[in-house]
Amino acid sequence: MSWYSQHSTRSFLTLVMGVWVSTCLTQPQDHRQRSPGPVHGTRAMNVDPTTSTTAPASGAATRWGQTANLTCGNIQEAVLDARVLLDLIDAMKNNYTLYEFGTTWDTMDELLIEARDNTSLQICDENGEYCIFVLPNLPPPPHTPPATEQGLKLALVSVLGYVQRYAVAFETLLLDQTLHEDIFASQIAEVHAFLEDLIDTLIATVLLCGLQPEQHLVRDLSVRMYKGGDTVLRSDRGFRVLRQVRNGLQFIIDVFGNNPPVP
Repeated sequence: MSWYSQHSTRSFLTLVMGVWVSTCLTQPQDHRQRSPGPVHGTRAMNVDPTTSTTAPASGAATRWGQTANLTCGNIQEAVLDARVLLDLIDAMKNNYTLYEFGTTWDTMDELLIEARDNTSLQICDENGEYCIFVLPNLPPPPHTPPATEQGLKLALVSVLGYVQRYAVAFETLLLDQTLHEDIFASQIAEVHAFLEDLIDTLIATVLLCGLQPEQHLVRDLSVRMYKGGDTVLRSDRGFRVLRQVRNGLQFIIDVFGNNPPVP
């Protein structure tokens, strides 16, 4: 079997759904009174990447004297995908926090400590003995482009690993929604589908650049099942996943957004 056929996290959703439905997942319930705001399907947005409302790359390449560029692959397609994904998440984030917490995204961003995000979601083996955290740890800001093409290539491989983890994280959100609420399932499913497209784009660029993806990462993720954090409410975990995925998408834009198209 080729690595490309092994990489995809699409089979992971089917795997964990079967395991999860056949086991008893206990979650602490949140009995707070909720007042849902309007929920809009993201397909109706018709997001145009050329008119994205997300902030462009910050101009860090110029400020920090970066002269190197990726001369292989098509990283600009990945940047466009990241901008679309960021817009899709931004379109749902306030509705999510209004429904789950009764307040705005910005308020929850201040209340929930970001340093705890990366330990809010884990997946484990069948016996629950060996677990790994799904959300990656991004490099500390500012997220400026590396000064050499080799540095950009290393960042490219890392970014692919981040997005693969984000896709698994969104699968767990979709399972939460399907089994418990089903309020934001369509928006979460749409973001997950775009994340899979972004993975395909990044893999194509990685291979065109003659690089080797982190194969062990996909194996580690694919052989474990989702275990909801017993001490983390589903709503809290969902917010933390959304926040970290947004951060990762902005990281892609900041690091690669100034890279010119490859002829």
